[in-house]
Amino acid sequence: MAHRLPGEPNNLPVEGRLPSFDGATGWLNSKPLTPEGLRGRVVLVDFWTYTCVNWLRTLPYVRAWAAKYRDKGLTLIGVHTPEFGFERNIDNIV
Repeated sequence: MAHRLPGEPNNLPVEGRLPSFDGATGWLNSKPLTPEGLRGRVVLVDFWTYTCVNWLRTLPYVRAWAAKYRDKGLTLIGVHTPEFGFERNIDNIV
């Protein structure tokens, strides 16, 4: 966890506006979300593909954050970004 120096502000930096999800081809665990509907929440967008070893290594941490901070305003959006043809099969990811 990052530590603050004395006198540092307590607010998080704004890293930019959340783009629309108009290009999404489907939603698995919720109704479609919009930036307007997420306003005021902390949003973590995780880009992944299920055969990526780096994603597999981060998954336990992302799941823990989701469980710990869900009730405190965290919304986690996972964006599956298939690289190979077999990764496009929806049955492989649900």
